[in-house]
Amino acid sequence: MDGKCQISSTLYCVIKNLPGITVTERHSHSKRVYYVPEGYDAAVSYGSVDLKFRNDLDTDVRIDCSCDENTVLVRLIKLS
Repeated sequence: MDGKCQISSTLYCVIKNLPGITVTERHSHSKRVYYVPEGYDAAVSYGSVDLKFRNDLDTDVRIDCSCDENTVLVRLIKLS
């Protein structure tokens, strides 16, 4: 696994085209990464670059993440 950027990139893949979720900050890597499609990466570095988004839905959402040595799973779940 490639670390925190793989998690943020996977989250970005989930929220990128979701109605009601607006990405307000996202930075691509300076070089191509291969764990997500081109243009779907989201670099993060504490105090420097971040992935930020706004929930414009009429309900709260929960982010569920899990991973093992081969897979990263991120789900955004609407709460009632």
